Amino acid sequence: MQDVERMELDDGADPQVETSLEHRRASKRGRILREVVDLFLERPQDYTGAQLELFERVMFKLIDQVDLEVRAHLSQQLAPGVHTPPQVARHLASDSEISVAGPMLAQSPRLDDEFLVESAKTKSQEHLLAISARKSLGPRITDVLVDRGDRMVVLSLAGNSGAKFSEKGQSTLLDRACDDAKLAHAVWCRPDIPRQQLLALLDRASAAVRQQLIAEGQMSSGLRTREIADVVQEASRRLRTDSQAQSSGYFRARQRVAAVQSQDGLSERVLLAFIHEQCFEEVVVTVAEMSGLVATDIERMLVEKTHDRVMIVARALGLSWNAVSELVTMNQSQPMTPEALERLRYRYLSIPQQTATRTLQFHQMRAKAQHGAA
Repeated sequence: MQDVERMELDDGADPQVETSLEHRRASKRGRILREVVDLFLERPQDYTGAQLELFERVMFKLIDQVDLEVRAHLSQQLAPGVHTPPQVARHLASDSEISVAGPMLAQSPRLDDEFLVESAKTKSQEHLLAISARKSLGPRITDVLVDRGDRMVVLSLAGNSGAKFSEKGQSTLLDRACDDAKLAHAVWCRPDIPRQQLLALLDRASAAVRQQLIAEGQMSSGLRTREIADVVQEASRRLRTDSQAQSSGYFRARQRVAAVQSQDGLSERVLLAFIHEQCFEEVVVTVAEMSGLVATDIERMLVEKTHDRVMIVARALGLSWNAVSELVTMNQSQPMTPEALERLRYRYLSIPQQTATRTLQFHQMRAKAQHGAA
């Protein structure tokens, strides 16, 4: 440490230090830089602003004059620090070598969102993977990562509980998970993805799984296509049931609906109130209680694109078209056109009440049978 200790740290010493460094042989610069970093890390919180600026200039001056091993060591040492000079942090994080950039990109609190977004847009997949592992990631960064990152990056991101996604980011993540079982599982386990989006993912992923099972079954097991489809459907139903039972959102929704039911009873007015609050779980539980059907069946009906089954249930319950229109559009990513709504209204009002009631009774019996067999 003798070389470093001779460098004065008072506010006026920086010209002396920088001039001294210029006359050092290249072979000594790596050792000097390590010593400078060690000295800095001893008590970074105690240095004055001028002293911190001096450290920043000295480190920055030497970074590009040392070998890869020293740069990597420097990055590992400085990455976690809240007092790390920001110019040094950005320079190391921009290094083309991932052994240098990685620690900074993954850990440094000195890198702001602007820098991370730009890095995510321009750097290698290894750099993106490091960014995806940060303790906290905002939607601006995850939007870029989920769009530009490869499978490893997106898997890392999906498994990062500190990553926050915009609606666009969630949609892209769900799209990418449809054909990737491991990614789909990671997305399914995220508590921040809305329940209705997870159900849509499950339905879309189930189609891919069904095709694979059919292909394998025809070649080896001899199972008929219908039998395989029934197995997949039952597995999908059980997955919904298990995940709903473990959902904290559904736990709160059941308590809330039960409280309303015990006081005033359930009605179209109560249902509309939950719809207006965008409380998907409460809507599911309310319709399930009013219809006598299983909540997992109701939530699947609500995310189906055809709306046929949920309209039959609503017709049997005697719900007005006003309530039904809000029920079927509450989960739409894009608003329905007036023409589409008018066609749906005509279809709904054309359903005979008696037919809807008989159909609901059939669904109730099937739900009881399935619940008893579960």
